[in-house]
Amino acid sequence: SREDKSLDALRKVTRKDGPLKSRLEVETITPRAVVFVGWRAADWKAVKERRTTQIASQILSSRLRKEIREDRGLTYSTACFSRPSKEYDGTSFIGCYFTADPEKATAAAAIARSVIEQFANEGPTVEEMATVRKQFKNIIEQSQKNPSYWASVLSDLEYHHTEIEDVKEALQRYTSYT
Repeated sequence: SREDKSLDALRKVTRKDGPLKSRLEVETITPRAVVFVGWRAADWKAVKERRTTQIASQILSSRLRKEIREDRGLTYSTACFSRPSKEYDGTSFIGCYFTADPEKATAAAAIARSVIEQFANEGPTVEEMATVRKQFKNIIEQSQKNPSYWASVLSDLEYHHTEIEDVKEALQRYTSYT
């Protein structure tokens, strides 16, 4: 094996229990607040959970854009993303961020939290799943045509306990989740 088990102790991250809230004020030329709302999520090794969280983040990007940008005009752009950690167990997360007027940042964060919590409770619609399947089909097909994708996947396959079957079946799996 190419693993050095003596390094495992160096990969242990102590994390605080949540919820964690923080506000940092910095003087800037233009009054803008950066809002980040997030939750812990599935680690890299939890393949199905990691993938379904990535699907959820894609759907949530659309919901947040509609609610925060289009319906309420609180920001120009929102992004929701999933970051499964390969390196440190327990540090993966799903979150969203956007800029807002500092006076409206707290309200905008509450709206984002509400949209994400509603999704967590109710799940996606049939239409959202049909759209996200098409999006992931395109993402995977385009990525797998790129040699840098394969170089990245193959470079740490064993090190991060990734199974080649999971990579090979990614398109079929992503498009089959309900």
